[in-house]
Amino acid sequence: IDLQGGVAVVSWHHPVDGIDTASRVTFVELRDARPRFWHVQLVEHDLRPVAVHAGGLAWHGARRYVADTFGGRRHFDVRDIVEVPRRGLLARLLRRRDYLLPQSGGYAAQRAEGERAMRYSFVSLEHGGAAPRLIAGEYRSGTDDARLLRAELGGPAIDVHGGPERMQGACVVDGTWFVT
Repeated sequence: IDLQGGVAVVSWHHPVDGIDTASRVTFVELRDARPRFWHVQLVEHDLRPVAVHAGGLAWHGARRYVADTFGGRRHFDVRDIVEVPRRGLLARLLRRRDYLLPQSGGYAAQRAEGERAMRYSFVSLEHGGAAPRLIAGEYRSGTDDARLLRAELGGPAIDVHGGPERMQGACVVDGTWFVT
């Protein structure tokens, strides 16, 4: 996969044998009139599929940060993408996926004393700050306790804010929060 130039990435999940457990990212090369794309299966170090919703991702350098709703944030490094042979035992075990991306790290959802753990419904990057930071938030319906947080890349929350019900995404640009 050539990741130089115009590339878009989307995270998604799809059922395997009727169970919604296979998370993927799709890289779309935008340089030509007919975009090319590659589906990349997210896997654990032991090649088991990453079994999360993968509701959103952020991209910084070679790292992809994937929202894991109840688990926190997962980190993947695109330099670790491996091509899977289309034939043989490994291809059959992995359901003939062409590419795999093993998880390189993560940050578990934290629970402050007396509070529930943060849900990671989406992630994005802060723009315009001195250092890149992750923005994450919770989709919550029928309640007024949704939260937004800002965190160092790969680290704990710096600050946590209340957010509106049913948020779908958020970003921070030059200190201003934008929430959908």
